[in-house]
Amino acid sequence: VGRVTKIGNSSIRPRNQQVSSSDQAIDFEVRVTLEDSGVELRPDLSASADVITDVRPDALAIPIIALTLMDPGEFERLPNELEGEEAMAESTDSDEPVEGVFVIDGDLARFRPVEIGVAGDNYFEVLEGLDEGETVVSGTYQVIRELSDGDLVDPTSSDSTQATEE
Repeated sequence: VGRVTKIGNSSIRPRNQQVSSSDQAIDFEVRVTLEDSGVELRPDLSASADVITDVRPDALAIPIIALTLMDPGEFERLPNELEGEEAMAESTDSDEPVEGVFVIDGDLARFRPVEIGVAGDNYFEVLEGLDEGETVVSGTYQVIRELSDGDLVDPTSSDSTQATEE
């Protein structure tokens, strides 16, 4: 266990690799100060490590596969979702797709815009737009992309997941 003390400004490449604009380097030099250096270490060795960028206890989380984009005209907004001047401003900026999830409402899938926070390996943190315990539709990429607001769904199938605190 240690603490990151320095991160390189640019990616590093193996010495024998040719530079190409299509290459995507993913390695960076990172220096870590070990909290317990009781183990003998040799200088100038490299290691692989998992770097934790942020921890949010009790965060509301959804499966990554549940998040999708939808054009604003393709779903119904809740009547109390936008009010007054905010509603007017939103209606003029409605060309961009909205990030959200499908929530089970009876036997219908309803699109719900959400604001996403920290991303993990399998889950996104939800900052706004979803309450704990609501059932979120998840499935293959194609199934979620083809789903529309108001489509019939089977809430007992294995393709639904409850929003949970992770």
